[in-house]
Amino acid sequence: MKRLPLLIAVVIMAFMAACGGGSSTSSTPPSTTASSTQMPGTPVTVEGGGTYWSVIPAQLHSLHPSDLFLVDADTAYIGEIANTALFINPDNVSQNLDKFPSDKAAKIVVYCASGMKSQAVAATLVKAGYTRVMQLEGGIIAWMNQGYPTTNKTRTMT
Repeated sequence: MKRLPLLIAVVIMAFMAACGGGSSTSSTPPSTTASSTQMPGTPVTVEGGGTYWSVIPAQLHSLHPSDLFLVDADTAYIGEIANTALFINPDNVSQNLDKFPSDKAAKIVVYCASGMKSQAVAATLVKAGYTRVMQLEGGIIAWMNQGYPTTNKTRTMT
């Protein structure tokens, strides 16, 4: 019986690592900020050129929602962050760039369940010319695990 908590912890850690959410539970934001565009988070270089920023829940929560275009890029719906503007299948981003802001300097935050699909979508947006793209590290699961609110609505996926 003394080994049961250890076994549960190992299973949870393995699940988090497999889903890409292993490092998302940190409550202290990294201090990295890109000075040229004043973006929070850790810069991630995209193959072929460009950068997006990986932000943890605390960093996203500290941003003003009206300044953001929030995108849920997951096919499975487990809730959403308030003010989410677009729900998109990650496989269809390139064909639906018209659904994104026309201003390539708009602050776009992409999230999914665990952070894996949002990384691919963020890279696609950078390749399409967007310069202020962020992806939520650990996804909405990390967001909820940190105690931040979500809503449940009926959504239409693009």
